[in-house]
Amino acid sequence: MNDLDNDSDEPTLTITVNQTTTLTCDEQRDLTALLKHCVQPQAITIDALMTVQRYRGWISDQTLTAIAQFLGISTAELDSVATFYNLIFRLPVAKIVLHPCNGMVCQLMGSAAVEAQLSQCLAILPGQSDSDNQFTLIPLPCLGACDKAPVMIAAQQLFEFITPENVSNILVNLSSATKITNGADTNTESRTGGHDDQ
Repeated sequence: MNDLDNDSDEPTLTITVNQTTTLTCDEQRDLTALLKHCVQPQAITIDALMTVQRYRGWISDQTLTAIAQFLGISTAELDSVATFYNLIFRLPVAKIVLHPCNGMVCQLMGSAAVEAQLSQCLAILPGQSDSDNQFTLIPLPCLGACDKAPVMIAAQQLFEFITPENVSNILVNLSSATKITNGADTNTESRTGGHDDQ
């Protein structure tokens, strides 16, 4: 019976079903390979999250639940890892995530000015993505390259001795490299695994 057929004054019950997400065959294959190398699934939680994130770009609540079910652990347990580890993205991010270091040594060497220049060039604040979804800015504490400060990680590269003056060149080079890569393959589709978890 739907609401239109209900002539009585009795309230109707509406049931909301949570959207579920399944892991792709590639994701399941990669997670199975990880599981073969550990005694307890808790030992590979970070690797499992990073593996699926490589396909999807970020870890939605539904994806987190699917990974937890596949590993045979609780969603809460996996979420505690995902929210602690700052390279697991729990919200959508752009194609390139910029991680300028804001550790003490980098701060002493001018990282605040570098971060301000990144924000100005992209017209965003830390934690935001630019309007064309090319860059997300997420500063991180110490990246472990203090002798090369200030530093930044982006697109699996370490940028050393950054100055506000060379920020725009770095952004142009990263943007160009991404366009070349995306033109050569279907990087976006493979990154997202064909899922839309938004």
